Amino acid sequence: MAALKDWRIAPYYNFSLDQGVSLPSVGDWDYTINLTNDVGLIVKPTAEDSVVGFYEIKYVGPGLRTQEGEKFSDRYMDHLVVARYQRTILTDWQLKFQTNYLTEYRLTGANELWGQGLYDFNQLGIKLAVTKPLGEVKLTGGLQLSTIRFPNYTDLLSEIQTSTSTTVESSAGKQDQNNYQLSLGASYGETYAELDYIFQNYLKQKVVTDRVQPDGSYYSSDLQRDGILAFQLAREQKIPGLEWLKIIPELNWRLRFSNQNYQHFENIGDTVPVRYFSNYFSYSEIIFSLPVYLATSKSWEISLIPQWDIKTYADRPARADDGSFLDAKQSNNIFLITLGLNHHYSQTATTTIFYTYQSSSSNMKYEKYLPYNYTGHYIGFKYSLHF
Repeated sequence: MAALKDWRIAPYYNFSLDQGVSLPSVGDWDYTINLTNDVGLIVKPTAEDSVVGFYEIKYVGPGLRTQEGEKFSDRYMDHLVVARYQRTILTDWQLKFQTNYLTEYRLTGANELWGQGLYDFNQLGIKLAVTKPLGEVKLTGGLQLSTIRFPNYTDLLSEIQTSTSTTVESSAGKQDQNNYQLSLGASYGETYAELDYIFQNYLKQKVVTDRVQPDGSYYSSDLQRDGILAFQLAREQKIPGLEWLKIIPELNWRLRFSNQNYQHFENIGDTVPVRYFSNYFSYSEIIFSLPVYLATSKSWEISLIPQWDIKTYADRPARADDGSFLDAKQSNNIFLITLGLNHHYSQTATTTIFYTYQSSSSNMKYEKYLPYNYTGHYIGFKYSLHF
């Protein structure tokens, strides 16, 4: 055991704040503020051991969204605590053990209060990872287990539709799940690739069927099981002879498999569905970004970041303006481009003035509840500090 005087201790701090105005082509403009604040400590009692602990608070305010199912007015706040232990063994093997706890508060309705949101959740996770260099390639493998609980969730529509059945099961806890994630990664120079598989095991959410069950509902005895296969490839590319130019292309591909189906009811309170759709939630998604950074001086930099996001459902049909279902499968396309002027005050502090243009288009034309086809502008200012 190393003497306390030989320990190396360093604080860790990361702060990011951006604020501005969102101007969508549908709905109202909104003042937007996003905040991330991390504080932590790194302790190295020996050359082979290190311990990291940090706390993060994050707030994402109303504004333009790229995640399907979110409204411009949605807000959420995260509280995250992480403890990580790392040890080097056999000269160049690194073992990491991490535990984390996350509480997320979400406001998705005008009548919700912080801490009472329908989609608030608590996540407890543990992770084991190993890293091994092989020549110029560094390989990483990891396994993570997580439990996610939604303390306020209830499906009121489901309870209304089953209120006449002989057995009425509470819909509380139907979003609760246990997740298992396997990760494999490799880095070579400035290139990095990672492959992940996530298995989502729902504890109470049953699978929808195409016929009424003995209890009067349309839920089978099978539980929902989802799998997500994700691949990431990124590279930081510097142009020979052009030290002031840097390009960081990144490709993300995601494939989601779900055994969950969908019964469409015409009106709230109906007990008999009008249409049944199998494999309703499976999709593939490709996200490609091409950030370009142009250094105009030692402390000033211009950034241009285009991004393309294409999401296609396997079997979910698109819908017309009147809500009728079409033969074509639903596809969502998002294009964003951000132009920024960055001023690096030092190695730890940066300010940015930026403008983002977003174009979202889809063959989903039924937009009574959520927008799918719109353009938007986001003009703002960002300050970041880290050491």
